[in-house]
Amino acid sequence: IQDHAVIVDMIYYIDQILAEIHSALLASYNTPAVKECFHAKEDSPPLDGVGKQKFHTIVAKLLYLSKRARPDLLTATSFLCTRVKEPTKTDQKKLIRLLVYLQSTRSLKYNLTPTQPLSVVSYIDAVFATHDDSKSHSGVTIFVAGMLVYASSKKQKCVAKSPTESELVALT
Repeated sequence: IQDHAVIVDMIYYIDQILAEIHSALLASYNTPAVKECFHAKEDSPPLDGVGKQKFHTIVAKLLYLSKRARPDLLTATSFLCTRVKEPTKTDQKKLIRLLVYLQSTRSLKYNLTPTQPLSVVSYIDAVFATHDDSKSHSGVTIFVAGMLVYASSKKQKCVAKSPTESELVALT
């Protein structure tokens, strides 16, 4: 704890995750996911038993990390969570990209320092039918005094459609 600040550092935990892949990732990315993050390729070969187990383990660790200290990983991690039952080679490539991003940003810390007067601001957004099963994805962030105190990125449990312009006019 510094003057009126809390800094969450999970570098040791990140190093443990990266050690599980047993190789140096040489590339570097500015974002944790590709544009096609939510699309699963049906023709991609499934991972074998060992690969499937390793995929599941690393994704679970990334979920723990993203919920506690790295909200920048939430969207990509939440998609990978939907793939742990039947991961494919394409999903594995998405996981590797996330790990490369994590390696290049491993020293980022979650800094909780008030930067504004006491106020609560939230942002909520959704993308409709973005997943291959036509389910939507939503995200929420809540800031208190300019500090990110809550972040969520989730695949919705039911199929919903975006309202048409005429439906929106009818609501007003």
